[in-house]
Amino acid sequence: MAEIATIARPYAEALFKTSANDTAQQHTLRGQLDSLAALAGNDDMLSLADNPKVSSMQVFDVIGGIAMGQGVTFDKKIVNLLRTVVENGRLAALPEISTQYQALVNRSS
Repeated sequence: MAEIATIARPYAEALFKTSANDTAQQHTLRGQLDSLAALAGNDDMLSLADNPKVSSMQVFDVIGGIAMGQGVTFDKKIVNLLRTVVENGRLAALPEISTQYQALVNRSS
């Protein structure tokens, strides 16, 4: 588990830095990140992301399509985070990224 935490930390910190001076945005991003982590943490989604025949763009599109189907929209910062995480093969780290981001927001409040 320590490895996932180590992988997640720079992503959480980078997202936090983009909203460090805006408490309202931090809370908005936190909610969106929670929703994204729930989608990304699904076993079927992780299997799809690990499939070598499926491109990172396809994984990104599937997650986006599911979110849209559920009426969930994401801030551009969350979309960029998702794109980066998927391209780097780190989808499994999204729940931990969310946890660490929440901790950063809580500490700053």
